Amino acid sequence: MNLSNKKLLIFSHKECWNDENSPTGYSTKGGFPIQICAISNIFKETKLINLVYPIKTKPNGLVSLSGNNLKVEPLRAPKSRGFLRKLHIILYLVPLNIFKIIKNIISYDIIHCMVPGDLGMIGLIFCITLRKKSIVRHCGTWGTKDTFSDKILIWLLEKFSGKNLITLATGGGNLPPSNLNNHIHWIFSTTIYKNDFNSIKEKQSITTNNFQFAYVGRLSKEKNIQFSILVFSRLIEVFPNSHFHIIGEGEYKKQLEEYAIILGISKLITFYGNIPNNLIISNLEKFDVFLFPTKTKEGFPKAIIEAMAAGLIIFASNVSVLPYLLKDKKSGFILKDYNVENACSQILEVLSSSQLLIETINNAQLLAKNYSIEQWQKDFKSKIELLISNNESFKQT
Repeated sequence: MNLSNKKLLIFSHKECWNDENSPTGYSTKGGFPIQICAISNIFKETKLINLVYPIKTKPNGLVSLSGNNLKVEPLRAPKSRGFLRKLHIILYLVPLNIFKIIKNIISYDIIHCMVPGDLGMIGLIFCITLRKKSIVRHCGTWGTKDTFSDKILIWLLEKFSGKNLITLATGGGNLPPSNLNNHIHWIFSTTIYKNDFNSIKEKQSITTNNFQFAYVGRLSKEKNIQFSILVFSRLIEVFPNSHFHIIGEGEYKKQLEEYAIILGISKLITFYGNIPNNLIISNLEKFDVFLFPTKTKEGFPKAIIEAMAAGLIIFASNVSVLPYLLKDKKSGFILKDYNVENACSQILEVLSSSQLLIETINNAQLLAKNYSIEQWQKDFKSKIELLISNNESFKQT
């Protein structure tokens, strides 16, 4: 099916900033630009409706938003947070831009809404109302109903996925995402190109006892990095020349730095901030152990795939797709709980077996090759084609 004559409109919650050096005039962070570029290469034209933040809030390590005939329709981000932010968007931002939003939805062939998120949810409601062909990507932990918004979102997707709407739940598993609606499908997340895998060396052995520990991701309280720091502070009693490398930015960075000082290990921890996405794997290849004891909603953490590809031993929490992805003791290890003593004991036991380490690393590197951006693009495209064929089948009946 030829999609190169179709136009795609995307509603996204991802933060953007003005960037005069970007082809679209905007840049953002993380792996988002890579996926948007991959999506845009499927279509004749792609437009991204996004919230744009003030220049003074612009962080380091941003990546240009670029792609095949990619355009950005900016909406000014509210200054408020939490409930006030939602009120601002619903009562001010949407009414102010309602004609622009509806005009764009009508003029584009297919709409892609990224949820959870304010703009994605608004786009979804408009698409359901206008009966527009839509593909929704749920980027959080599918099925989580912690908040009222979560419950409404899952209800909408399970009720309306079908003729005009297909839902992609970020994650994975042996069972389908929903037993109520077969138009909801799993999709993974990645930012690694096939060529990146070709440049990664397979580890043949582990020859050090001074393990280099690492974390990549947002520095937020829910990511539970303070737990990793505490675990690391105990492990250096066994591995005194080890170091902890933390890559990423976030609102919890200062607290983490202060916590390292309190524990007396600040000289053994380096905070790198954001680094360009294309340098993450080459940096990870220098390290040995990846700690990911997250407590937050994780759909399909890209950092885990990056760590697997780079040949790190992974210890992660029992959250969302992680048990399925790591296949405990096959390509990584699931932490039993959030108890420091238990985590240290488990990590020390694993690191004491060089044979187990190399088998796990080889399994992880082999599995990671299934999660390239090219395969992700192929899966996304196949679901768009399914959406169009579903729509045509319903018309014929």
